[in-house]
Amino acid sequence: MITFFFAGEVPEFNNYFEYDIFALCSDSEGLPMSAIEAGSSGLPLLLSDVGGCRELIFDGLNGIVYQNSKESLSYALQKIVNNYDEYRKNASFVMCEFDINRNKQNYIDLIG
Repeated sequence: MITFFFAGEVPEFNNYFEYDIFALCSDSEGLPMSAIEAGSSGLPLLLSDVGGCRELIFDGLNGIVYQNSKESLSYALQKIVNNYDEYRKNASFVMCEFDINRNKQNYIDLIG
């Protein structure tokens, strides 16, 4: 049996470690910080196809970008649940890509 909990706003980054999957069901976004934080916590990402969400999914390995419909969300969620260990293992891509030290150096190089 699978239980879902809709957390709403998560006030502290460390709370993401309490969850198994991060789902963002938005009609509009830029590059969502909440998804970056969740991915950096090692969670598989389930993101609606808006804004910069595609930039956070690496070849479908660490999560899924779904078309914004109930059917697409349901299918994508089932796919992550059925292959959870693989998605969880690959979730570290976001941790590496959005590492604070790496990005700090990129900004320094850019403005330096």
